[in-house]
Amino acid sequence: MIATADIYWACAIIFIFFLIKKFFEGPPGARQPPIATTRRAPPAPIVPRAFTMDEIKTMNGKGEEKRLAIVIKGKVYDVSRASSMYGPSGGPNSGPRKTI
Repeated sequence: MIATADIYWACAIIFIFFLIKKFFEGPPGARQPPIATTRRAPPAPIVPRAFTMDEIKTMNGKGEEKRLAIVIKGKVYDVSRASSMYGPSGGPNSGPRKTI
């Protein structure tokens, strides 16, 4: 059988945990909503066509459209969605690059 003192100790421990939880929560209404990451909408996809060198030079992620493209063996690839990897700031694997 459980002794009355054991029940009192259990209630006291639960009450102490409740007080500690309330202390770390802060005042009511002080909870901040989760931080929402703002992502910009990706630009419209590049339509397959022939590009001039001047057009490709403007697709560096710095223009008003923030379009980013790379050229590999004469093919233009839209990498705007991965601007953190291919953009002007580089990425974890950014190394020497040949710019046009």
